[in-house]
Amino acid sequence: MKTYDRIIQAITDEPWAIIPEKLYAICDFINLKAAGADIPFKAVTKPETRQMQNVAVLPLFGVLAHRTNLITSMSGGTSLDKFAGQLTALVKDPEIAAVIMDIDSPGGSVAGVEETGAIIAMAAKRKPVIAHANATAASAAYWLGSQASEFWMTPSGQVGSIGVVAAHHDMSQAMEKEGIKTTFITAGKFKAEGAPERPLSEDARDFMQTRVDQYYGTFVKAVARGRGVSESAVRNGFGQGRVVGSRDALDMGMVDHVGTIDDVLSAFSKGEIGTGKRAEISEPPLNAHDEVERHMYWLKEHYD
Repeated sequence: MKTYDRIIQAITDEPWAIIPEKLYAICDFINLKAAGADIPFKAVTKPETRQMQNVAVLPLFGVLAHRTNLITSMSGGTSLDKFAGQLTALVKDPEIAAVIMDIDSPGGSVAGVEETGAIIAMAAKRKPVIAHANATAASAAYWLGSQASEFWMTPSGQVGSIGVVAAHHDMSQAMEKEGIKTTFITAGKFKAEGAPERPLSEDARDFMQTRVDQYYGTFVKAVARGRGVSESAVRNGFGQGRVVGSRDALDMGMVDHVGTIDDVLSAFSKGEIGTGKRAEISEPPLNAHDEVERHMYWLKEHYD
């Protein structure tokens, strides 16, 4: 099995909060490379934070990942670790009155999203943090945007894709045709389950489904809390895994306003935004074993 097949397996068997078509496109690109296609790789230049009067515009573009990796570099994606650091610095800056999250992202890995969402929610208590879908805020990107003070979207934009996806590539038959057989020597009942060299067992499938369901539950809970609605409203509305346009998003309460970034800036200058519909997020007691709470504690220490 070629190295690229290993990469595909490593990518797809982890839970993703992303538009499925984007994940398929990533895998197709890797498959083309695996087939010998001469596709030159060129890192995409990433946009920088810009300031418009006393408002900072912080980009959240491309595929989202906990830290910078090949996929974020290839797609012009965003490292959530860096994004959180930039947002924290802007909220601490006395010359910045508000932050606009300029979002154009299909989503990404679930790793780091819950923690980054907690940071956005905490930041929104210090000063207005306005999410703006310009033009796509899907899956993990919508998760993050829902934690802001207010959510805007450009008229031609799309938001949603609330869901989690994982996949398993069964390479066993292809390897058999090539005369390749892999023998695993393992310790631990489930070690090496889900390996692409063998079909996916029922136990492995059930475990993958459990992980996907757990992340989806966390996703739904965060959106419901951020948008100030019930979890059932998110599960049974809010697109049910689909992306929706601005009119439907506004009708369903997925966003607060439809307008361009210039409209956001104009509204802010008139004092018309900054409070939003987002419900207040209760702060649980610090638990050193809870990553979200550690982030909240860290923010308090740095802001106070």
